[in-house]
Amino acid sequence: MEKHDLKAWNEELEMYVQQQTIELTRQNQEYELLYKKMKSGFKDFTITISNLIELRDKSMASHSNDVAMFSHGLARKMGLDDGDTETVAVSAQLHDIGKIGISDSVLFKDVEEMAPYEWEEYKTHPVRGQTALTSNEILRESGFLIRHHHEAFDGRGFPDGLKGDAIPLGSRIIAIADRYDRLLLTRTPGKALEEMRSFSGTHFDPEILSFFRESAREITRADTFKDRAMESEFHPEDLMPEMITSRDVKSGTGLLLISKGIVLNPRKIDSLRRHYRLDPPRTGVYVWVESKSI
Repeated sequence: MEKHDLKAWNEELEMYVQQQTIELTRQNQEYELLYKKMKSGFKDFTITISNLIELRDKSMASHSNDVAMFSHGLARKMGLDDGDTETVAVSAQLHDIGKIGISDSVLFKDVEEMAPYEWEEYKTHPVRGQTALTSNEILRESGFLIRHHHEAFDGRGFPDGLKGDAIPLGSRIIAIADRYDRLLLTRTPGKALEEMRSFSGTHFDPEILSFFRESAREITRADTFKDRAMESEFHPEDLMPEMITSRDVKSGTGLLLISKGIVLNPRKIDSLRRHYRLDPPRTGVYVWVESKSI
């Protein structure tokens, strides 16, 4: 091959490589965008399913969303990697899916008021949750975590009576977030955390609970914030991340959308805006605002 032919061939090869590199870069960008859309769609799907569950019990509206939020924050605080953190969050979002098959007479009763046969029915919901998800390969691990989110650290939980580290880590995280969010229905964040501390070593893993106290304070800061804040009403379109709800937010037909004392994030704000368009309340959203900024 002559010298000038070799040079021409090298130039053509270089141009071909550049074109292929540009095309591969474009394809990778398209795949990345598609992946992000699929991931976002999957999250929206889990939220939709959990919202359908909560339609049966309006008093617990937003519970699954809040438990997912607390679980995600706790997993990150503990240093779990992104994949494990997302699995915990998805599992938390769907942790009550097994309650779809529980009768209303049991579902709407406090545990203390249940007859023995009702308690036995109630205890089946974590197993039903796992059963509902086990055929889906993507959600199979979440089903495993859901099965064990009512196990107790001292072995007195259900359905399998697992104890200590035998309980999956994700399940121990969800258990703490679940109980805390339920306590917030009737208690301030400070009182709820104080009560959670009394279950350390019995219901909950003490080490994880210590991480949760820090994580929860970062998410629900209303108790310390109110001393230097004033309550103000905002239209949903004017809400901003980091605002803290000062009252429960309910839809026009009385569905609880978000509890008081919760720090708003972009997802919660988007959800509130959608609900206000579909089922508008008579008032706006009440939040705490620092006095100096009013």
